[in-house]
Amino acid sequence: MLEDSRSVHPTGPRESDVPLLYLAAQDPSGRGDEADDPIRQAWVESWSPGTWRVVSAPHWMHEADVSLAAEAVREVIGLAR
Repeated sequence: MLEDSRSVHPTGPRESDVPLLYLAAQDPSGRGDEADDPIRQAWVESWSPGTWRVVSAPHWMHEADVSLAAEAVREVIGLAR
């Protein structure tokens, strides 16, 4: 499955000047046992700006903490202005 993740999250030239904020669950066990965080992080950092943020929330964080997701959306909107 790791090969599939590389094709979905390619690393290479920087993406457009579009902000990306990736909230990574501190305990990613809810999404399976694939250890692809380094690939995901490199992809996130290819954005401008790209921010990888580890948060104390489960994988399904938008269900567990709506305010965390809402604040992240507001932050990205602010970065896009």
